[in-house]
Amino acid sequence: MDQNGGPGGTPFSLYLKANGNIYSVVQINTLPTITTAVSVVIALVCGVAADRTGGFWILSVAVTLPVLVGMALLVAWDVGERGRLAGFFLTGFEGGKHLLLSSLSSAQATKIGASTDASFVAISPLTMSWATVIMAGDAEERAVVTASMNALGQAIAAGTQVVQFPATGAPNFQGGFRSALATTVVQFLNIFLILFLSRKYTERQNGAEVGSRSPSGIMEVREEQDRSFV
Repeated sequence: MDQNGGPGGTPFSLYLKANGNIYSVVQINTLPTITTAVSVVIALVCGVAADRTGGFWILSVAVTLPVLVGMALLVAWDVGERGRLAGFFLTGFEGGKHLLLSSLSSAQATKIGASTDASFVAISPLTMSWATVIMAGDAEERAVVTASMNALGQAIAAGTQVVQFPATGAPNFQGGFRSALATTVVQFLNIFLILFLSRKYTERQNGAEVGSRSPSGIMEVREEQDRSFV
C-alpha cells in the first residue's frame, strides 16, 4: 500500500526537472510540496476522523479513490500538462515524498528539490489502526500482525520503487505508473475483503461470548470444573 503514493514524490520532481523548458527552478522546487501538503492534511484529517468515528473502511476507500484516479491519469499520460499535474497531485492522498528517496544522496535530492526525510502516508496508519481494533482482544496476535504489516510493507516498498521509478526512466515512468495502478486496484478491493473478514470475525467472537453466557454454556463449564476436581 505504501508504494502507491510513490509517484507524487521523487518521480514528480524528476518529471518537473525533465521539463525544464516548461517549469522554472522555483516551480520545480515548490510544486512537489503541494503533494506533500496534501499528504499531511489527509493523514491528519483521516487520523482524527478514524478516532472519532471508527469508520476505518470508509476512510480507506476515500483515500484510495483519488489515488486511483491520479494513477489512471498518469498511465493514460496523453491528458495534457494539467492532467498530468493533477495525476501527481492526487497521489498525495496516499503519500508524498516516499521511500524511493532513500535511493538518492542528499546532494541529488537537494538538486531536484526533494528531501530524504520520511514520507507522510494516510493509508498505513488507517489499516494498522483498523487491525489493532479488530484484534483488540488478543495482544499477541495484534503484536505479530501489526509488526509484520510494518516490516513487510517497508521492505517491499524499499525494494520495488527503485525498480519501478528509475531516474533514467524520467519523465514518463510507464512501468512504474502501471504497476502502481495495479496495486492501487488491489488495495481498493482488499479494503472490502478486510471489511468482510473483520465482520465475520466479530460475529464469531460475539457468538462465542453469547454461547459461554448461555445456561448450556454455564453447565458445560461447571461440568468441566467438576471433572477437574475428580
